[in-house]
Amino acid sequence: LAAGASPVVGLLPGSREGEIRRLLPVMLQAARRLENQFKSICLQVSVAPTVDPKLVDGILRRFPGRAPLTVVAGGIAPILRDCHLVLAASGTVTLEAAIGGMPMVIVYKVSPLSYRIGKALIRVKHISLVNLIAGRELVPELIQDAANPANIAAAAAALLADPKRLSALRTELLTIR
Repeated sequence: LAAGASPVVGLLPGSREGEIRRLLPVMLQAARRLENQFKSICLQVSVAPTVDPKLVDGILRRFPGRAPLTVVAGGIAPILRDCHLVLAASGTVTLEAAIGGMPMVIVYKVSPLSYRIGKALIRVKHISLVNLIAGRELVPELIQDAANPANIAAAAAALLADPKRLSALRTELLTIR
């Protein structure tokens, strides 16, 4: 992100309706916080082919903001081309973003019961494919209760406000290939 450039942030809330219902509102609330820090921010929201666009439209109407917002349907290639950073649901999309060198904040929430069961059965240090492959926390992971608007906005703002860190992260992500 060049000094003085308008940050473009992509929201990749997932490919299943449950993910969209859980994650898109939280991502939008975080984006609204970023609007206060970055006056010229632009947003892009991905709508996977498996998701009913009406669901996304309904959620977008519940969380209006002042930043220009573009809905991108049919794939994330335009978002990976145009954005400086993405807020991404944990899943294969994070690997696709990493291969493209896209800095990200990974966000994920499941039902409380699913989370407790998963936490009891799965013993890994990281949940995202990107961090698992890297063997360390290369990108921020905000899971369950930590996946709230304040934390997401803070993690995104820290990256957007530091062009050198953002550039270094792009380079590191390309090593995931």
